Amino acid sequence: MRAVILSNPGPGESAPVSVPNRFSSLVQAIQYGGIAAVHWPVGRAADLRQCLTREQPEIVFSAAYHTLDPGAERENVHGLLERAGIAYIGSSEAALELVLSKAALKDRWRAGGLSTPDYCVVSRTADNQVVGMEAVASAEDFPYLVKPSREGNSRGIGEESIVFTRPALVRQVEELLGAYDEILVEQYLGRYADIREFTIALIGSGDQAIWMPCEIVLTTAKPHRIVTTRDKDEHHTRALPVEPPGLRQALIDFSRRAFSLAGVRDYSRCDVIFAGGQLYAIEINGQPMVPDKWFEACTRGVGLEGAVYLNAIFLAGISRNIREGRLQAGIPDEMRTVVPPEVYQQLCRG
Repeated sequence: MRAVILSNPGPGESAPVSVPNRFSSLVQAIQYGGIAAVHWPVGRAADLRQCLTREQPEIVFSAAYHTLDPGAERENVHGLLERAGIAYIGSSEAALELVLSKAALKDRWRAGGLSTPDYCVVSRTADNQVVGMEAVASAEDFPYLVKPSREGNSRGIGEESIVFTRPALVRQVEELLGAYDEILVEQYLGRYADIREFTIALIGSGDQAIWMPCEIVLTTAKPHRIVTTRDKDEHHTRALPVEPPGLRQALIDFSRRAFSLAGVRDYSRCDVIFAGGQLYAIEINGQPMVPDKWFEACTRGVGLEGAVYLNAIFLAGISRNIREGRLQAGIPDEMRTVVPPEVYQQLCRG
């Protein structure tokens, strides 16, 4: 099977990419599953069209959410692939745009009866007007966590993101508005002594899906519980398996509802916090970085280590596209030798 792996271009990258990077390990891993892949950076929609014309892939895996059209407006990569009739691995355009906005996703969760911390949104309009600042000016139930609404992987989050007074809250929101158009002000759950943080990986779709939780712990002591970009970059976190069966099942049941309300599929990762005796949905990464230590820590609990979980992601996407009639090629025979039998059967059910 022929595949293309897409990403946003890095410094000096040309297409296709031959210099080793994090995607080269993905290319090598899926070779074991019978998939021949090449990696292309696609900064513009024209780059994507060139790639598809040249490579003629049977399936596409995109780590990039968007490319730019001729007017420099963002276009969703999965939306472009959908309209071109090309099979791809991952969630639909609508689901990805939903989870990209933490505020919109929290609205969906709340409407569906799923617990998420109280929040408000401050945004800057196209004509440079600020909307929602009145809620900040009247905030009372401190502390709050202030973060960009449309960023992932803890971008825009630092120790200063936790605020305990109204003046500090206003300052932090105004500072972030200088760099981001939409800011989420969320009640800080670190006020609870029993706070614990979990991330749950998803591989598959619907009844074929597998949910795999692990706990995120900080290896460096802090006065207030928060995971920042620096913590991730400098490896100040560890992802540990969730051993107690009752807790593990509770996390699976809760995240299952969170994923379902978001509409994501094939692969994704949901962050959940336990605080004050209950679970809260925090956010979903619709296209989590893979290979990734947190994702692999989750999959390790069901015997999917190293190259195996990467092949399982591709298997999930291939199987779904075949079921939906979007992919004529069959599942590569090599997948049966790479993916454990019970996981293979689960992902290929129906």
